[in-house]
Amino acid sequence: MVQLGNFHIGRYDTAQKPTLSAGEAYILWDNLVSRYDWDDSLEMFYNYAHDSELRTILKKMITLLKNQSSVIEKQLALFKLPLPP
Repeated sequence: MVQLGNFHIGRYDTAQKPTLSAGEAYILWDNLVSRYDWDDSLEMFYNYAHDSELRTILKKMITLLKNQSSVIEKQLALFKLPLPP
């Protein structure tokens, strides 16, 4: 079995579980919270926008933020960290 950091090749029962430092956990958590805040703000702007081009841009940004949030949520689930409210 070969293990370099959190990446390993070979039997999984001899590999160490992936680790996460407190700083990395804070960065993941903070990024997810900021994306939730941006998502709420952009949805509010989308609801008040009357320009079709602006609504299209805002909708694309909301979709992008939701995709990024789901990636970060998967990382937090991998390390068994609770999600922010």
